[in-house]
Amino acid sequence: MNHDIFEVEITSQAPARISLAGGGTDISPYPEEFGGEVVNATISIFMLARLRLRPEAEVIIHANTRSDPMSYPSFDAMKFDGRLDFIKAAARALYNRDHGFELYVYSSLPMRSGLGGSGAMCVAVLEAFNELSAGRRLNQYELAELAYKIETDQLQNASGRQDQYASAFGGFNHFEFFGGNHVRVSRIDIGRAQERVLNQAIVLFWIGERTASGRIIEDQTLGVRDGGTVLEAMHATRATVGDMHDALNDMDVQRIGELLHDLWSIKKKFSRHVSNDRIDDIYRRLQNAGMIGGKITGAGGGGHLLACCHIEKRDDVLAQGEALGLRNVPFTFVSGGVLSWRSPLRIIRPATRLIMPPIAPGAFAQIPRAS
Repeated sequence: MNHDIFEVEITSQAPARISLAGGGTDISPYPEEFGGEVVNATISIFMLARLRLRPEAEVIIHANTRSDPMSYPSFDAMKFDGRLDFIKAAARALYNRDHGFELYVYSSLPMRSGLGGSGAMCVAVLEAFNELSAGRRLNQYELAELAYKIETDQLQNASGRQDQYASAFGGFNHFEFFGGNHVRVSRIDIGRAQERVLNQAIVLFWIGERTASGRIIEDQTLGVRDGGTVLEAMHATRATVGDMHDALNDMDVQRIGELLHDLWSIKKKFSRHVSNDRIDDIYRRLQNAGMIGGKITGAGGGGHLLACCHIEKRDDVLAQGEALGLRNVPFTFVSGGVLSWRSPLRIIRPATRLIMPPIAPGAFAQIPRAS
């Protein structure tokens, strides 16, 4: 046994994403029947996994969202029980050693945030075990596809592929989904100056936890199969992707905002659960404050709201959001996808107690006082 592997820890970090156009067309059965397209970008909100191997057989999983760690006497004893099962599934997919491990995962996102957090976390955990591999490592396509299959096939969580692919590749991308694992990735080259312009133009608000996305996706899936208004809305959503790609290339803030507004109007036709009276009221008030356009990220129904405005209106939009009880979520766009690295295992020792010699009686009397 190589004892060196017990003296390092592996850290991986995967970014969340915001979807700018085409969200929903990556969810089956739409891409299989019509081909889906999405433009999205990764942001400086990261999911983190830290992995340490153990000489013993025990497996320990920590998460910042849980007060107590989950402990199993061995890898084989690690069962799916509704507690962070996607992390366990990721470990089962790539871990093939006889001894145990300790895994710590950290998410700075609340549940159901609409920013692809669970997909990014699955990618981060997979990449930690991928870094451990002694043979051929998974590439970005394989990593994203495996994370998708874990969530949808193994755990039966209906979703599209954009979250996993965005987190694996990073940056601004135009994804095309042709059904199954046939995905084309086209990077959108945004200059650093253009990226900073967009950072000033986009405001991200947390508006509150949404209900599970299952109902929205179920309505969307049924709508694709039945045709009618939902299918027409999805076609219209896909049709805006090329326009958003062009607007990003030109860094036309006005056009980006207008497209986001059009997409939000279309998205509300996917399901009656996408919006509600509170969200509609928030949207109108932000428009009155100077927002050109925006939309709820993810499936809808809550989570985060993306607002686009010109720089001279940014403070007004932020002030209106604060008045409405929304929380501004600072972020920047990031060009890189999932990363992993090795570092020496940190050993934290308890502080050493200093034992001082006894002080002789009257010792302080010998110290002159300050005048």
